[in-house]
Amino acid sequence: MLHPRSWSNLPDVLLEEIFSTLPLKNLGRCAQVCSNWYRVFRSNYPWRHFQFRDYIFTRRKFTSHAGWQYAIDHWRLRYLIMNAAPKWRQLEIVPVTILFNLYEFIRVLTNFSEYYEKNTEDRPLEGIRSFIFKWQLHLHERGNQNAKMIGTGGEMLKSLSLLLSHLHGLNELELRELQLEPWECNHFVDDLLYQFDSQLTSLCLINLTKVPRPFLQIGLFLYLEHLTVSPQHLDESVVILVADLRQLKSFIIYQNEKALGASAVSAKAWQAFSASNKHTRVYLIQVNHTVIYSFNQTPLFTQLSLKIQLVN
Repeated sequence: MLHPRSWSNLPDVLLEEIFSTLPLKNLGRCAQVCSNWYRVFRSNYPWRHFQFRDYIFTRRKFTSHAGWQYAIDHWRLRYLIMNAAPKWRQLEIVPVTILFNLYEFIRVLTNFSEYYEKNTEDRPLEGIRSFIFKWQLHLHERGNQNAKMIGTGGEMLKSLSLLLSHLHGLNELELRELQLEPWECNHFVDDLLYQFDSQLTSLCLINLTKVPRPFLQIGLFLYLEHLTVSPQHLDESVVILVADLRQLKSFIIYQNEKALGASAVSAKAWQAFSASNKHTRVYLIQVNHTVIYSFNQTPLFTQLSLKIQLVN
């Protein structure tokens, strides 16, 4: 049993693991306990994972048109990025309600990386190995109980694409619920393929578009080991391309209540997949236990049962 005064002398491995689970506010307080804890606080491990969420690095600001608002504190944000961004290994952005703050975070982070890449040989965001972006925005109209889904487009999509161009060491990419319009996703997906075609080992694209839209680019990431995709982004050609990925270990088809209009891939395509690919496990993850298909479409469960029989 540890003596009450021995907490300051815990092994570094244990302290780093504890610190990595703390919110930033509490992490800063721990750094003030003793010199040993401050030393661990300054190490890289507690900063491996950074999650941007609502009200982080914000302060209350009064405006004449909207009253009190939570505005992002640029001084604190820049101080964080200057000192902690090179230590990040996983960057996660969860759904937020204050969109301007999210846009400002991405803009400041991108400008920080762009400045150092232009004026020095440093790439401050090169250490980020995993990037997760989750989007969820619903608009409730007066007199209508159904919420309207608003996708990631316009300046937000442009800033996201620019940020990804600075993640030179990225291995894992996860984009959820971007809900793009068909004309918005063409250049975006092409840019992803151009930059990460030979370095991504894990790719997750969930409901990238609002309507069914297959992407041939999915099968051109040559070194993928894990692939997760929504059914509306698949067709016969995509399945055949995915079958040729020689390092692919798991292929997950993820369906939720927003995966509307997804039609089943033909049995002939899955037979070709099974004939040419013996090393990939195929799974279906279905959220809310809801079967979603039109009257003129084959249920996705038929597609699932066929795949399992062929792959197993």
